[in-house]
Amino acid sequence: MNNYQHDDGARYLLNYHFVWKPLRKDLFRQNSSVKTVLRQTIRKLARRHQFKILKLTIKPRYIHLLLGARPSYAPSRIMNIIKGATGRQLARKFPEFKVKNSVWEPQYIVSSESDLNPTIF
Repeated sequence: MNNYQHDDGARYLLNYHFVWKPLRKDLFRQNSSVKTVLRQTIRKLARRHQFKILKLTIKPRYIHLLLGARPSYAPSRIMNIIKGATGRQLARKFPEFKVKNSVWEPQYIVSSESDLNPTIF
């Protein structure tokens, strides 16, 4: 998991752990296809933006996503991309889960994973 990437003269290892919650606590309990749509949408976004999904766990009350990203993507931008696109997709396919024009709670948690090795230079 701790493999440095390289791009445009930079070597980087940027892994972020995101956690966010749906507005409806029963979002993943009532319909198993909701999880499938969420997973598929996140995978498509990862391919499009060259994110590396290291782990994706969908629990009834929250989602955990560990992913690697290039330095040009700030964590806030990553979350905006993921929550925005998945929210639109879920609201389109399952309008009954939309609350206040959204599917997700506005808050999220993010932490970074560090494994800096000075000998890499």
